[in-house]
Amino acid sequence: MLEPFFTNSIGMEFILIPAGSFMMGSADSDPDPWCNEKPAHKVTISKPFYLGKYAVTQEPWTAVMGNNPSMYEGLSNPVEMVSWNKTQKFIKRLNQKEGHDRYRLPT
Repeated sequence: MLEPFFTNSIGMEFILIPAGSFMMGSADSDPDPWCNEKPAHKVTISKPFYLGKYAVTQEPWTAVMGNNPSMYEGLSNPVEMVSWNKTQKFIKRLNQKEGHDRYRLPT
């Protein structure tokens, strides 16, 4: 059985997203939905997965990458000013550090 959460070796917290279905989007009764919230539709997660509990902060980014590209510095602040390519390098290095290939961006 999967644990409901875990913390990796550098302190990043992850929570279990269980398999199942839910309705995504605004209900028909919502009087003021955003244009991209309708129609509500069923989403099915076919197998459970772990998702970061928080945005990646500057502390784990610096621990993995050895630098901090953020304009708004503070180790507990989310890392920003990073491209998709830099994010992929972070994921690759994090997987190497953890000794597996489980980390990736959510789809």
